[in-house]
Amino acid sequence: MGNAHHDKDFVFGTALNRAYVLESDRDAGARHPMVLCSPEVMDDVKGYGESCLACFQQDGQERWFLHFLMRFSRYTHEPIYAGKVIMDDPAQRVRDFICRRLREDKGSVLEKAQWLADYWNRTVASLGVFAEVDASIEPANTSRGPTIMVRRIFGSAVSG
Repeated sequence: MGNAHHDKDFVFGTALNRAYVLESDRDAGARHPMVLCSPEVMDDVKGYGESCLACFQQDGQERWFLHFLMRFSRYTHEPIYAGKVIMDDPAQRVRDFICRRLREDKGSVLEKAQWLADYWNRTVASLGVFAEVDASIEPANTSRGPTIMVRRIFGSAVSG
């Protein structure tokens, strides 16, 4: 793939040039909200086995991209254990965001929201833990504040 050099003022190199060409290609570039991976990178990833390959998804155009919804797709409500990150509220906020974009946006921004809704429904909602995204859904979480992950902390009861 090549090297990339960066310091506080510059970033350059063959890896950066390849990434730019990959992302900006009019026919095969990233028109949707995805982080594309070159065939060379995917060849390396495949060499690390299925557990590494699970971090990537392939879209309909045989392009690979980083599976940025993987934490939601692998989440289960049970079992609950000390330190588990509870994803219910963050998942609802993501769904609300996508639904709002489907209702309010137009043109290429709407196309991005439609792609994201399809990606969510295919990789997350299809597993049954979190619901599907649909433009008719009203937001359940009206807060516009930051998404906060919650860890459950359990301990044994202290008798005294």
